[in-house]
Amino acid sequence: MGSNNRLRRTALSAFAGRLLNALRQIVSVPILVAAWGASYYGEWLVLSSIPTFLAMSNLGLGTAASVQISFDVRNQEYRRAWSLLKGANHLLLLVLLLVTLLVWLLLAQTNLLGSTVTRVESPIAIVLSLVGAAVCKMLAGTLRGWWNGVGNPSVPIRWANLSLVSELSVVVGVGLLGGTAMTLAQSLLAVTVLWYVSYFLATVVRAKASLGSIQGIPADYYRAAGLVRVGLGHQLTPLWQAILFQGSIVLAATALDSASAALWGAMRIVVRSGCQLIEVMRISLGPEFQLAFADDDRDKLRLLHSASVLLSIALTLVAAAVLLVCGLPLFEIWTSHEFEVGFSEWSVLVISLIPLSIWWVSAEFQLVINRPWFSSVAGVLTALLALGAMWLLSNLGILGFCIGYLLFDCVMAVAVIAKSLAILDTTLAKSCVHGLSFLASKGQILVLDVFSRTNVTHRT
Repeated sequence: MGSNNRLRRTALSAFAGRLLNALRQIVSVPILVAAWGASYYGEWLVLSSIPTFLAMSNLGLGTAASVQISFDVRNQEYRRAWSLLKGANHLLLLVLLLVTLLVWLLLAQTNLLGSTVTRVESPIAIVLSLVGAAVCKMLAGTLRGWWNGVGNPSVPIRWANLSLVSELSVVVGVGLLGGTAMTLAQSLLAVTVLWYVSYFLATVVRAKASLGSIQGIPADYYRAAGLVRVGLGHQLTPLWQAILFQGSIVLAATALDSASAALWGAMRIVVRSGCQLIEVMRISLGPEFQLAFADDDRDKLRLLHSASVLLSIALTLVAAAVLLVCGLPLFEIWTSHEFEVGFSEWSVLVISLIPLSIWWVSAEFQLVINRPWFSSVAGVLTALLALGAMWLLSNLGILGFCIGYLLFDCVMAVAVIAKSLAILDTTLAKSCVHGLSFLASKGQILVLDVFSRTNVTHRT
């Protein structure tokens, strides 16, 4: 499959995934708020944020192994790749089971949730059900490496899309039928287990097409364990995301109230929908960065990076303008006027999309070539800085949280871009010139192609 065709298929799958993700968020919030009320829903957000911290416990092994597996498969070292996949999954499962046990002991022996969660029934059982679903998704991470290596990166994205459809169906069904948070958590666990088993079996079939048989291939625990150092760098990515995303929800619930936590979560969902196109770009270009790095094609890496960052900024400027003009009235309709949001809070959160567009794709470049440490450490430190700012500014209400978000993205934009340019051995000026030249040439080709097609149609 050619790179253009591969990129097109990956982009279409990623775009479908972002639409599904946006649909899930847009639909789930009003349904669950209407069924449960703002306070009950706010407590559900607090509980559902806890399993996210479980992602910090897997040592980043799944992500690091996925990248290395894709390199092995790209070089047709299939037995070596499958051996690493087995070893990494076995180690991951052992670690995650131990951490799940620790989570249960912590919640069962302490009153950690007592002061925050008072309305939702069986909070420990809910957390453990969501933890089980999170374990399945983390184990699926290594499978992506095989499909990327064989040049079919759209396949794991389609499997992820299927997971989104299943989760959306469960949320809608439970919400409309009046189910409780416990019903929702157990249903999500059931569909996620079924999804993972199906995805794993499909990967086995694809691996057999290259290997003939996977029987007798031993698990390579030594090599898997050797990826822990790189994996720890990857692991800091879900850590800073948990600090910034889930941490800010918990902070809003404690510093303000559970209704404010629900408002903050809903605002963030709607505003962050403005970066769905750059998320599609990030997902689509990840495998291309990976394959170009495996082929040691530095020129292609520089071109992909510069063009993608500039295009990301352009798309986000348009999205931000739309959100500033139309977003707030639509938000109020979407939440059935349950929340009151001022234009100042809304504007600050929307403006944070612009610095986000500068660094988001660039950070993905560093991650997919197994160079995660800088952007991940920067993310953790900056997320802590942002959370501290939110706490200090909590007397401003939700506006203080929006300012904290803007601070986070501004600092990350400067740090991540500087590091990527250093890795690519180029400067900001050269990168901008190359990116603009490439985008201009692509635009010219597109215009000429459209003109040619129009001419042909006219003559016909």
